[in-house]
Amino acid sequence: MRSILLLAGLIWLAGGACAQTTVSGKVYHKSDGNGMPGIHIVVKDKKTVATLNFGITDQNGAYRITFTSAEDSITVSASGLNIGKQLFRLANRSQVLDIAADLQAIRLEDVKITPPKIRKAGDTINYRVDGFTGQNDRTIGEVLRKMPGIEVKSDGSILYRDKPINRFYIEDMDL
Repeated sequence: MRSILLLAGLIWLAGGACAQTTVSGKVYHKSDGNGMPGIHIVVKDKKTVATLNFGITDQNGAYRITFTSAEDSITVSASGLNIGKQLFRLANRSQVLDIAADLQAIRLEDVKITPPKIRKAGDTINYRVDGFTGQNDRTIGEVLRKMPGIEVKSDGSILYRDKPINRFYIEDMDL
């Protein structure tokens, strides 16, 4: 009988060491108390910084994350496009963590997208004319002479790799 109780106690202790922990709560605006949807919640092991689990708040700002860890403490972070990152160090036990957040605008750097000077679509080669235009160019012929593979003859004919061009478009107009 004694050995059965000892065995049951060891199983209970082993089960407790690997028990699942649940952190749940709500992320809400400090100013009005409304829930904030789409906020990322990440639970990490405090020592190894390994991600134990993660989740995203629902439409009401609520979340529930279940994980398993043998460590005595964890780190919970909340972040999103409209709030700054917040970190919380907690004991590794099931608990409710409500997070009050301020809206915080994130400044995105300006992005300039420049299309390539030359692109190929099937059997058509497209040149971005302004990529080859210089300050002293007065005619389209002067610009065409700068484009790789294109030759402008003195009689005005245009060749691409020594073959006459059968269709020549500028700004989608057939010349």
